[in-house]
Amino acid sequence: MIDENIFRKQVNDSGFPFQLRVEDEVTASYNTHKWRPIPQEHRWVNTLSGTEGFIDLILEKTVANNIWYMVIECKRVRGGSWVFLHPRNHHQRGYAAHALVTHHQHDKPASIVWARADFTPESPVSSFCTVPGQSDKDTPMLERVAGKLLDSLESLATEQLNIGPKVSQSFPEFKAVYIPVIVTNTELTVCEFDPNEVDLSEGVLSDRSGDFQSVLFIRFQKSFTTRYTTTAVPMSLKETNKENERTTLVVHAPQLSDFLRLWGID
Repeated sequence: MIDENIFRKQVNDSGFPFQLRVEDEVTASYNTHKWRPIPQEHRWVNTLSGTEGFIDLILEKTVANNIWYMVIECKRVRGGSWVFLHPRNHHQRGYAAHALVTHHQHDKPASIVWARADFTPESPVSSFCTVPGQSDKDTPMLERVAGKLLDSLESLATEQLNIGPKVSQSFPEFKAVYIPVIVTNTELTVCEFDPNEVDLSEGVLSDRSGDFQSVLFIRFQKSFTTRYTTTAVPMSLKETNKENERTTLVVHAPQLSDFLRLWGID
């Protein structure tokens, strides 16, 4: 006799049901946001490093003759919450985000650069995320996930440089914009605190310190090493760090349809 509970557990341990449910949610709400899913599990290869993998989900949308892509990593988590830190003396909310842009022009080489622009809606911005069970000796989980996602996004853009639509005299130019997104089932929480409330002897927040609030999505913004850069020429370490910043959008899955509906150029 088949024990369905054993098979069900095996399926649930994979995380694939969550990934398929995310695609189903995007498809079901298409008329409200116009983002179209294209085939899941798209294989990508970084020919420089030899790394490779599969992109969970790619969404496509045409805006004013430009093609936008959201490259999505689905991250199913069991238990706990992702807590993002917001020191009160740092910038806390914003519209800015970084996107990879390929520019195709007739009779000119295609270009591919990271660009900073303002997108709606605004959200909290954070460079630090803590996850349940992570020690201070571990490589931060979200940094690992975001780094691989950025690699897959750049590989996809590189692959598509030689794929249509083709430019011509009648269709002289177009841009493709790539946005990295992590969709997770876990609750997203912001911890706002005064750094002066951190006990220097223990290295922890003092009792009753920190205000905690759930958010629907957040801009996870941090310096990453990527194959492609911006057009700026940094003249200092501070400028280098700023130009290396990349934005990964982290979205709570139940709010994904609303996020897609609201996302756009400010």
